[in-house]
Amino acid sequence: MKTEQQLPKNIRQIGSPAGHTKVYIEDYVITFLNSLSMDKNTYVRGAILFGEKKQIGNDLVIFIRGAIEGQNLELDLDETVFDDEVWREIYQQKERLFSGLDVIGWALLRMGFSVRLNDKIKKTHFENFPGEGKVLYMMDDLEGEDAFYVFRGEDLSRQNGYYIYYEKKSDDAELSCRTKTRYKRGADI
Repeated sequence: MKTEQQLPKNIRQIGSPAGHTKVYIEDYVITFLNSLSMDKNTYVRGAILFGEKKQIGNDLVIFIRGAIEGQNLELDLDETVFDDEVWREIYQQKERLFSGLDVIGWALLRMGFSVRLNDKIKKTHFENFPGEGKVLYMMDDLEGEDAFYVFRGEDLSRQNGYYIYYEKKSDDAELSCRTKTRYKRGADI
């Protein structure tokens, strides 16, 4: 199968993606994450990202197809704990909402903080989302910045850009995405 047939056709490029790792995020997921970051509170918000990785030619292509808000997940980076109970809830929701997809990474949404990595963020990622191709999406809505990082080798590497892709949804999927139930239903982790 040709590479062109495996990649989404209807895309919008953000930044200048380069190299052999490409990140594609579904438009409904980015809309959901934006809605979390624009919430009028100043707390750190987080989400778990779901999707899949594919090797297409020489490229590792990461597709992010879903997200749930980490409502009860304390995102004080000094004390963030993904214990067995938290992971059990994450996987229960994954099976209910995104069956067939993998935990592909997480999102960290902070108002007024840089999207640059620090040791606490790296530690949280390495301890909870290990493995080649696991992603971290960071957003600072106050500064209008965002960034994707991908775990490669032994470190997180910032992507120069990514793609937002658009797929035709059924009426039910569009309705549930508009009301955020697809991403938030039962998301009390």
